[in-house]
Parts: sequence; C-alpha cells; structure tokens
Amino acid sequence: MHIDEILRLNQNKDELVLPNDWCQGRTIFGGLSAALMYQKMQQLTNNTHTIKSLNINFIGPLLAKTPFKIIATRLRSGKSTTMLEAKIIQDEKICVTAQASFGSKRESKINIQPTNSHQMTLAKKGDFLPQIPGVTPKYFKHIDMAIQEGRVPFLKAKTSHYHGWMRLKKQPEKLTLAHVITLIDSWPPAVLQLLTGPAPASTMNWNLSFAHNEAQLNQLQPQDWLAYQVETDHAEDGYAYTSAHIWDQQGLLIATSKQCVTVFG
Repeated sequence: MHIDEILRLNQNKDELVLPNDWCQGRTIFGGLSAALMYQKMQQLTNNTHTIKSLNINFIGPLLAKTPFKIIATRLRSGKSTTMLEAKIIQDEKICVTAQASFGSKRESKINIQPTNSHQMTLAKKGDFLPQIPGVTPKYFKHIDMAIQEGRVPFLKAKTSHYHGWMRLKKQPEKLTLAHVITLIDSWPPAVLQLLTGPAPASTMNWNLSFAHNEAQLNQLQPQDWLAYQVETDHAEDGYAYTSAHIWDQQGLLIATSKQCVTVFG
C-alpha cells in the first residue's frame, strides 16, 4: 500500500488497518505511526498554526492487519499557539502517544538562523541495504537510503553515526510534512552498527523540533532527497541517546530529531 493511500484513508476514516509491508519487526514502522498522529492533530488546528514540536512515546506494538483508532484531542488553543495530544489505540490498549505544539508567526526582535550544515554529495540512488527476508525491516521496501558515513548494522563498526540521504521509492503526489516525518525515522538506531550480530532495538521516545517554514515546505518536490546526519550522544546499560539534523535537498534545515532507544545487545 502506497503511503499516499494510507494518508488519504487516515484523513477520512476513524479506523485503519495497515499491511505487513509497513512493519519493523512485529510493530508498524514508528515513522508512519507518528505521521498518522501528526495528521490527525493537524486537522484540529487553525490553518495559520504550523507544527513546532512533536513528542512521541512508543508504548507497545502496533500490529499490522488489526484495526486501530487514532484519537486526537485539543488540549488548549490560544491566539498564537495550540497544544494537542493523540493516542493510537488497538484492542483497547494504548500503543503510541504523542503531544504536539503548533504556532503561528508573531513579532519578535530575536532572529537566529540555523548554523548547522553538511557537505554531503547528493545521492543518486539508494544503497543502504537490500531487502533480506527475516533480517531487514519490511518497511525498507518503501524507502531509499543512501549511506555516506557509518556502516550497516551488526558489522562491529567503530562508528556510531550515520550520514546519508533518504527519500520515498515511489514518489508521492506531493511531498508533505507527513511524508517528511515518516522519512526521518527511516534509519536504524546508529549504535546497531557496533554489534557483531543481529539484536533487537526499539525506540522508547522520539522528539522532533521543526525549523521549516511554509515556503520551504511548498518547494519540496516528490523526487527530492532529504539529508540526514545522526550522532550518538551517549549509550550504556542498554539505552542509547541520539541527535539528528535533517535538511532539504537545497541544504535548508527542516528539523532536528532526538531519540531514546533500547538496545538488547
């Protein structure tokens, strides 16, 4: 199922069922779960309010081929900001929760532009990992990733970072922020490349802060690559903490991403 079809269904239906090919392990890919919750929360906002931050907690597995609901609630709405939350509920259990802050422009004397940049050469094709049944996540079939620094998981690397590019394999009709959120979570936890063999890992918490503006989003093209660089800030006792930056194809910062990941290895 193409991501555009999933996003269209999510706009109009109270209940969704997703196929296996969007899974990572036994759960639906977290990037897609987050995008669907963002989409439901966005429907409750004033059109002049854009998302500023999104915080997601992955509580339990969200199963494929099983109906689930997304319940979005407006917590508070003021003149320039709106606070919302969303929950994904399946079989009467909460699987994922999210909180988001939306805001509109306001006058300020403070204007500090992002200084983070990258020097990566634009990717020509995906080269991260081929589809290996039972090894690579099934959702990889939908996403191209081109690695420029770091190594694939489980090869006992000395690095714990990834630098590369990502895009959807089948172009969407329009590249929206819901697509971007999905893509940001594409890369596996960077620390897995340190291990010598397969081991499970799972994101507990994911925080996104958005640096884009509407004009920048409107310039994104369906075939565009997004640049991605993630560093491991700290890892011990089975938990890893990572920080990432995401840029558009022209080098403008779109978002920053932080994750707390459990690693069973």
